[in-house]
Amino acid sequence: MNTTRSISCEIYICMCVPISNMFIKWAYIILMVALLLPLSGCIGSPEVEPVAVDLDGAVTGQPVATVSDAERADIARAEAYRAGLEGRIIEETTKWRRLDESYAEDIRRINSTDLTKSGKFINNAEKERMLYNSLRLNNVLLYDIEISKLALFITHLEELERSQAGYDIGKAERTGIALREYRNGYEALKRLRNEEKDKIFNLPMQAVPGELYNMVTLGDDTHYKEGFRGSGPSLADPEQIKGMFDLREMADEYDGLVR
Repeated sequence: MNTTRSISCEIYICMCVPISNMFIKWAYIILMVALLLPLSGCIGSPEVEPVAVDLDGAVTGQPVATVSDAERADIARAEAYRAGLEGRIIEETTKWRRLDESYAEDIRRINSTDLTKSGKFINNAEKERMLYNSLRLNNVLLYDIEISKLALFITHLEELERSQAGYDIGKAERTGIALREYRNGYEALKRLRNEEKDKIFNLPMQAVPGELYNMVTLGDDTHYKEGFRGSGPSLADPEQIKGMFDLREMADEYDGLVR
């Protein structure tokens, strides 16, 4: 019986020793994993805040919200608009110069025209009407340049507002305010253009075609000379029409709205 008990104890001891060693080994592994995982950032690591990066890629060190792809695209479009600014300025000034040259040539042609059908005073009134109409047409074309320029810029702002509505309502509202102002300016330009186009120079009653006057009877009296002058609503100053909406200011505003 003692022999049997001795054998049983030996078996028990032999089984217990390996089990105890295995337990210690796994406990050690679990402890090391628990210590190392937080250091690796897998468990319990703090969230990394996004860092501000300027347009050149340099880190500024200030945590900021991430920039969406849509916002990056808006900034890129504003930069492209800025890059083409000088070209648009050159194109605009070229149009102005050509209109100035055409108007000046028209003035020379009118002043050199010899009208002899109805007498000196009537001829002067006719020339005055021709000069008036020449300036009127020149102003209408200048308004057209401003209207086209503004229409293109409004298209850019409309696109920007739609894009910003998807990622920043505050920016979209700010762009919407600017958009309404430029639309109002666009409508005002069209109204001024149409008013200029509809202005009419009225010849004096004495200059009605077919009527003849005895120039000896009229003599040189100033009263009668003034009676042969025509009249029409005042026309705009061409220099005041040019650049009513400045291209550089528009580019600056575009930059401000996307950032």
